[in-house]
Order: sequence, then structure tokens, then C-alpha cells
Amino acid sequence: FGWDYAPTSYIALICCSANVYLTWRYAWLEQTRAYLVSQGNLTSVQTFSKYASYWLALSTNVWLLLWLIGPNADAPNDNDGPVMQNWFMHTGIFVNYATALYWATLGNYLEVAYGPDGHKIQQSSKIFIVVYGISGTYLGFVYMFDLMMYEYGAEPALHPALTQAADIFWMACMASITSFLPDESPLKMTVEVVVDGETALE
Repeated sequence: FGWDYAPTSYIALICCSANVYLTWRYAWLEQTRAYLVSQGNLTSVQTFSKYASYWLALSTNVWLLLWLIGPNADAPNDNDGPVMQNWFMHTGIFVNYATALYWATLGNYLEVAYGPDGHKIQQSSKIFIVVYGISGTYLGFVYMFDLMMYEYGAEPALHPALTQAADIFWMACMASITSFLPDESPLKMTVEVVVDGETALE
């Protein structure tokens, strides 16, 4: 794909680097809410969500390698075939992020489902979390199947329309996360400037 090569990959790397901050911030806010709600005694669901959010945050760090490992080892339209080891690593980085994102989303859903506001979950949220899981599974399957069945000079094992459908299906679900997930209790944060040590202790 064109965005895997310079100069477009430079833009992608700059934009995706911001996601590192956002996901680590999300992980911190997620754990802060869980700690306050549970008063420090995390349930099994909250513990699951905790580690899922950490996985998501770490996966965004690893995601930046996506622009250094993979198709950029080959010149476009070269005549010696792709470096398959790089392609597997490239795809693995992508699948790792997609999986972490789903588990973090599932953790967020389960925290509400098994929390005091579980009765507020609507049928649309239940359907979405299942459909989103199917989309990610389908995406990972078509990517890995095409790679494992690849033969230089031969047509892809799967029709390109199936791969494109997987991309669109997954991205549509990802874009719908905030629309279909149930709301959790909002956090209220207060920031104050401490002018001296005495005030800080009051």
C-alpha cells in the first residue's frame, strides 16, 4: 500500500505517535475510575479491564514499528518478491493492536455490565460487542491466510474484495465504539496551584 512507503509513512508516523499519549492517558483514567468505584478492591472484571488497557497502551508503542518493518523493505514493483518475514512481522504488529483494542473495548463493556449500572445496557451494545469481535476475527483471518498461502507470481489466495471488505467492516466497527458502548461514570478532576507547603497540607 502507498501509505507504507515514504513520504506518506512520515505523516502516518507523526499522527500515530499522538495515539501513544492518548492510549496511556486512557489506561490511567480507566484505572483511576475503577479504583475509585471499587475503593481499591478491584473485581475480576476490573482487573481484566486494567490489563487490557495496559496492553492497548503498549500496543500503540509497538505500533510505531509498523512504519519501519514490512513492505518498506521492498521497492514498489520490484522483481524479486516481498520479504515475507517482514510482512509477517508487519501484519503481526497490526493484528496485535487490533486485538488489544478489542479486549480493552470488551473490558470497558464488561465493567458496566457487571457493575451497578448493568441494567442500563441496551440490546444495541450487546449486539455491537459481538459484531465487533467477529469483524476483528475475520480481519485477522484473511490477513494471515493470505500471507501463509502466498506464492510469488501467483494471485492472492483470497479475492481482494474479501480483504477490502474485512478492512471496511473492522474500521466501521472501530469508528462506532463510542456510539454503541454504554457510558461509564464520568470522572471529575480538579486542578489547583499550591502556593506554599502549608497550604498543600490543609
